[in-house]
Amino acid sequence: MPLVTQRAKLHGQLSRADRSLLSAQVVREIRRAILSGALPPGARVVEAEIAQQMGISRSPVREAMVQLEHEGLITRHPHRGITVTVLSPEDAAEIAGLRAHLEAFAYRLALPALGETDFTHLETIIGRMVAAGDDLAATIELDIQFHGFLVEKSGHQRLGAVYHSLDGLVWALALVARNWGVTARDVPQHHASLLKAWRTRDASLAAEAITQHYRTALGPPSYTDRA
Repeated sequence: MPLVTQRAKLHGQLSRADRSLLSAQVVREIRRAILSGALPPGARVVEAEIAQQMGISRSPVREAMVQLEHEGLITRHPHRGITVTVLSPEDAAEIAGLRAHLEAFAYRLALPALGETDFTHLETIIGRMVAAGDDLAATIELDIQFHGFLVEKSGHQRLGAVYHSLDGLVWALALVARNWGVTARDVPQHHASLLKAWRTRDASLAAEAITQHYRTALGPPSYTDRA
């Protein structure tokens, strides 16, 4: 896939940073710019320009780039700089499909330990998603909490380590979902349907619901047999 090298115009898109939380704030601001489309897939991300606009040194910007690269939102090209990640439908399907299989396994393990208190906790997270409104970044953070809670309840430490190693890529999956028209306001209902299936305590139904959850999130054209 050819590298897109256009520069996005970010004037007025990034707010000045709080110097006590520089790196974290840069991460949040760049995430917001990417998820809003101000920085589209393939656009160049220039550390010096970000530092200048936010009124900070380049050091916290470099630290933020490491985190954003881990999340899959940016891609570093040797000798060519940094661009917003262009995630192919096949890449998205592999990531989503792997998470779906791991979650189905986690549900089977967690089932004996899941009680009404746990389901109520998950309902609370869905309520926070509703309250987040159009804030896609906040909604994704809650999405990671929602799915991560089930994995933690499985009590399987190695499963948890493998699963959480993919958490960062949920941000990149959000770009694919956005391109297929999924908005932050769609996400709570998707999770409410998933929770309804989990409450049946039927492992087969739960596995089917988890697979369908990712299909709905990414759109049928992005979800291949690799899932």
